Amino acid sequence: MSAISRECVVKFDGAGFFTNTVKGKRASCTWSDEVAAQRLADRLFGEGQGVIAKLPGQPGDKANYIESRWFLSGGRDV
Repeated sequence: MSAISRECVVKFDGAGFFTNTVKGKRASCTWSDEVAAQRLADRLFGEGQGVIAKLPGQPGDKANYIESRWFLSGGRDV
């Protein structure tokens, strides 16, 4: 079985961190951009099956409230 991968961005709105929508799913966390990304990976690939890796930022991210970018991977879509 080959790994499936997706990318996501996590934004900060002053009250918490939230991901963009990926395959109809999104996630949030009040204290951590990393936790928001991991929660999205868990929803996409199954609890404990998703792996995340932080990607470098891009020019203009802060102006667009993008806190971080993440690479999500797992064995299967849920």
